[in-house]
Amino acid sequence: MSSTGDEGMKPVNGSLFLDGIFIFEAIVVIVNVKIFIHSSTHTWLSLTLQFGSILMFYIAYGVLSSAFMD
Repeated sequence: MSSTGDEGMKPVNGSLFLDGIFIFEAIVVIVNVKIFIHSSTHTWLSLTLQFGSILMFYIAYGVLSSAFMD
């Protein structure tokens, strides 16, 4: 099989909106990890809220970036 070059990887053009979401997501993850490290007691509720907020931002970023990939 030979490749013509058009079948390879295509460049992905980002947008300012997605870049802003990614930076905001990074800040949320860093702040949640910092809160986790500096707090002295951890309950199942605090762990659920911290990891849940990180997970929700990954889901939101995935949904929003898939809308811009078309």
